[in-house]
Amino acid sequence: GAIFQSADITFLASLVFGSLGFGATELFRRSFTMAFFLGEDSGEFSTEIVLLLAATVATVLTSAAAAPFELLRVRSMGLVEPKPWTDVMKDFLREKAPAKKFSASELELKDLQIQDYKPLWQGFGPTASRELAFAIPKFLAFDVIAKSITGFINSQMGPGALPIQVGVGGEGLAISAFSGAIAGIAGAVVSH
Repeated sequence: GAIFQSADITFLASLVFGSLGFGATELFRRSFTMAFFLGEDSGEFSTEIVLLLAATVATVLTSAAAAPFELLRVRSMGLVEPKPWTDVMKDFLREKAPAKKFSASELELKDLQIQDYKPLWQGFGPTASRELAFAIPKFLAFDVIAKSITGFINSQMGPGALPIQVGVGGEGLAISAFSGAIAGIAGAVVSH
């Protein structure tokens, strides 16, 4: 029933945001670091600037990829009777199509041209602005928290002990999970 309304499209939107957001941010962070600071000790301030730039670019690209799913998710949530997301998309595309292009029952997704899908990106601006307000503080908070925790733990370890790295080994994964949870909360607080 109603509790699962839009679960399909919400899952797809979340999959795009989650899988692309983190991966793309890390990809751009590493790429920008190599491009701008190759072989140099860039300092902590430059590292944070690179992270903010990487998170911004990744969030804009992720928002572009997720905008159609987010638009359909919002439309689907407003329905009184649940519909599969493909039916929500057909209704939306039929509504946005030039007059008399499709009759009430003849719209088949496989018959559409690429330009017929263009209206699905109408929500890109609002999606990107919402995601930027959440993602940038989230990635910055994650970086600061994870570095602080690993720095503290590593400073307490004895000589010859291998340093803990974020995301590496059990301890590193636990630090990453904890930092991510706190960063998500921080991003939500800042963006709302």
